[in-house]
Amino acid sequence: MRSDDATWEHLLTLLGEDDLDQVVYGYRVDQFGRAIKPYLFRWYGHSWLIENIQKEYGPGNYRLLIRKGRVMVFSGYICLGPAPRGGW
Repeated sequence: MRSDDATWEHLLTLLGEDDLDQVVYGYRVDQFGRAIKPYLFRWYGHSWLIENIQKEYGPGNYRLLIRKGRVMVFSGYICLGPAPRGGW
């Protein structure tokens, strides 16, 4: 599974807003590309979300859903590699 540039661009634009009205649901993805339920985490949308996922859960494939109130503003898959060599 790979993340494309458009997915990352949209995601980082939303997270850059640091909008506490945005709620992010994160799921691990199995080898067949399906989200493993229940969700792994539920956090507010913030600019350091990706870094937190890498720190807390490590590399892997994730499905992210972002809701702002009752509206789904993002739904996509991301693939995260290991943390930077020098660490955080």
